[in-house]
Amino acid sequence: MDTVGPDTLLEVKGLKKYFPIRSGFFKKVTNHVKAVDDLSFSVATGETLGIVGESGCGKSTTGRTILRLIEPTAGEILFQGENLARLTPHQMRMKRKDMQIIFQDPFASLNPRMTVGEIIEEPLLIYNLYGSDKARKEKVRELLQVVGLKPEQAERFPHEFSGGQRQRIGIARALSLHPKLIVADEPVSALDVSIQSQVLNLMRDLQKQFGLTYIFISHNLSVVKHFCDRIGVMYLGRMVELSPKHALYQEPLHPYTRSLLSAVPLAKPKMKRERIILSGDVPSPANPPSGCTFHTRCPDCMDVCKTEKPPFIAMGDGRYVACHLYTK
Repeated sequence: MDTVGPDTLLEVKGLKKYFPIRSGFFKKVTNHVKAVDDLSFSVATGETLGIVGESGCGKSTTGRTILRLIEPTAGEILFQGENLARLTPHQMRMKRKDMQIIFQDPFASLNPRMTVGEIIEEPLLIYNLYGSDKARKEKVRELLQVVGLKPEQAERFPHEFSGGQRQRIGIARALSLHPKLIVADEPVSALDVSIQSQVLNLMRDLQKQFGLTYIFISHNLSVVKHFCDRIGVMYLGRMVELSPKHALYQEPLHPYTRSLLSAVPLAKPKMKRERIILSGDVPSPANPPSGCTFHTRCPDCMDVCKTEKPPFIAMGDGRYVACHLYTK
């Protein structure tokens, strides 16, 4: 279990999200897709925690379940010590002011029938903030300036903006309620490389300015290295390694992490690195392997890996790993 301190903002304990599979004439539940399977970690105030892994490993589901955009199957989500999983819909609605999300697709996450000003103002109207219409409009103009857009652009519609500008609008909307936690679900993956760095630098500046805490979900290990303080590596719904970023990149502990890092392109073409090619395909989360879910592809697989689930053990210096190589 990840260490919890006095500055912990979010603590996740044993989080699970299973989606039912229904079949037959009566649509009976015959199985479950284990999208998130027993996840535990914590996030400190002002920290950026990166969550990485292959497509389908449960990264985005984790982020949305933490915010209860998707209801958890089991587990605890402690935000400032309060278990979000036990709150009523009305209580959760009030708590959601403190936590927001930046979606992956800037083209699909903005209502095309609303002006940019209306999109950013909508949360202020829902929570009845800033009293008058004039004060809300002024706040919208201020938020547009904060994210690098012009106040007069509030009257335009989303289709009049580029992808990078739309993502800035999404960031402004997320900031409108002054949240403590922002879940950024692959916020730059749909953008050109030249725009990605601009958006990441903006998010970093905003973090310093407003004291934000991020959960940054991505499949791009180079982006995560640039942006995050700690990194959690997920495989098939489980976290297999959690570590400060420098330690993770210098000495990855889990065989899956080593294989991911071996695929990252090197900045200098003449540099050599051993490429670790994994055999087989990612198993289905509806029918995960017994024991360690990675054992079907692991180059270091042992007999115990096939039958026993490895515990998430502390390795010192804030590092955790779920692998039988370290339980002997």
